[in-house]
This record gives sequence, structure tokens and C-alpha cells, in this order.
Amino acid sequence: MERKELFKEIISAGRRIYVIDIKETKSGSKYLSITEFDPTNKEDQTRKVMIFDDHLGDFQKGLEKAFKFLKPTKEPTKIPPHVQKLRENHPRAYEKWSSDEDERLKLKFSEGISIKELSALFHRHEGSIRSRLKKLNLLPKE
Repeated sequence: MERKELFKEIISAGRRIYVIDIKETKSGSKYLSITEFDPTNKEDQTRKVMIFDDHLGDFQKGLEKAFKFLKPTKEPTKIPPHVQKLRENHPRAYEKWSSDEDERLKLKFSEGISIKELSALFHRHEGSIRSRLKKLNLLPKE
């Protein structure tokens, strides 16, 4: 089933990333998809929830009740527009590297995985991967 993407929002929350998509099927049905992943997780596990348009009203009511109960206490961090744009394709752009990620990067690089593949695996720009490899003394500094 081919899906047309209508909307996408990427939320970086600590070490987790949430991607909220609204898509449309070939038949014209719309649905909300929420995907969560933790790029520091060695198993690269993702979790996805899909809510089709006929259940969105109930889902929205449930979320509103939950948010009223939680009463968020602080404003979300403002992300500069250029970082938001970059995170559309590289959700971890400009995020701090963890020591676990460094170790995983070293391992994957030693296995011969290309910078392009590492970029996709770590959800970071290829330039960020090169820069980190240089910092870890795995690539020569210019």
C-alpha cells in the first residue's frame, strides 16, 4: 500500500526521537502515525502507533485529558529554524554524542560501514559523522 505523506513533525526529546506523520493511503484514508526510536539503543528498535481517521476524535480526547492531568511545567526548547530543517532528514542533528554512541560508531566504522550508511544508522548528517570520526582519531584531521 503506497502512502502519501501529508505532514511530518520530528520531536527530539532527550535521547528519544518521536516522528509524527499524517499520511494518506491510495484509497484516500488518512491516518496518524507516531514512531519512537532511541538512536543510542544498540538494537535500533522502533515502535510505531497508527491511528486511522475514524478513531482520531477519540484519540484526541484521550490525549487532551492526559495533557490536562500532566500540566506541563515548562515551555519546550526553541530549536533554531536551520536545525529544524536539517532534522527533517537527520533527526539527531546537533545533538550531543553519548559515550555509547561513540563506541557504537567506532565499532561500525571498523566493520567497514560507509559514512553514508553511518549517517542513516545514527540519524545524523554525513558531515557530523566525519567530524566525530576525526574527533575519535579514526579519520585524519585536515
